[in-house]
Formats: sequence, C-alpha cells, structure tokens
Amino acid sequence: MNPHIESVELEKAYRLINHGPTTLVSSRHDGIDNVMSASWVCGLEFKPAKLTVVLDKSTFTRKLIEQSHKFVIHVPTVGQAQLVHYLGTHSRTDESEKLAAAGVQFFQLPASELPLVEAAPRGCIAS
Repeated sequence: MNPHIESVELEKAYRLINHGPTTLVSSRHDGIDNVMSASWVCGLEFKPAKLTVVLDKSTFTRKLIEQSHKFVIHVPTVGQAQLVHYLGTHSRTDESEKLAAAGVQFFQLPASELPLVEAAPRGCIAS
C-alpha cells in the first residue's frame, strides 16, 4: 500500500468529515489538474457512503469535475492552514501558475487517474 494512505472502512469514512471541516477538492481532466479549498462538504448517506459537495459554477475545479466526473476530497491538517487559505483565495482561472506558487504536488495510486495532494509536512489526513 502507498505510505501516504491508511485504509478506513467506507461505512466509517463519514467520521472524517462529519465535523464540517474545510477540505481540499482536487480533480483532473485532459491532463490538467487543480485543487481548491471547499467548506461545503458533508456526509449525505451512511450506506452506501455518499457526500454532498457544493462548488460554485465559476470555479476551475468544478469545470474539471463536470468534464471528468471524478474528484477527490482531502481533509488537510492544521499544518496546512496556509496552503488551504492560498488555494481558497486564488483561482487557476486567473492564475495559471497557482499550483506551482502554492507548492502543490500530486501523487497517484496505482491504476488511478485521480490527483491526490501531497503536501508538507505529512500530507492530508484523509483523501
């Protein structure tokens, strides 16, 4: 298994976002990646596990999601507060180098096309 990932039973995954944290949402389409901060993420159902995610229609990430139909929700650590703030206050629509300026790096799991945020010092606590 990837050293960045620890498995959580799907039926218990809601516990990671039940408190309504600010999350990071990443997506990829046609080789273009982005990640943004989002506070409107919460559990919708327990079984099967489902989330509700609300993203403004003008966001770059939402456009990637609408095209790819795939995204990742990340629960950042308190040590990533500056990163989360930056990603939530800068748009890739206006700043094509947003990810580089923030120092965002992605990794992928085998057989997955989804961009997972690899952020210092230890990465997100859940994806």
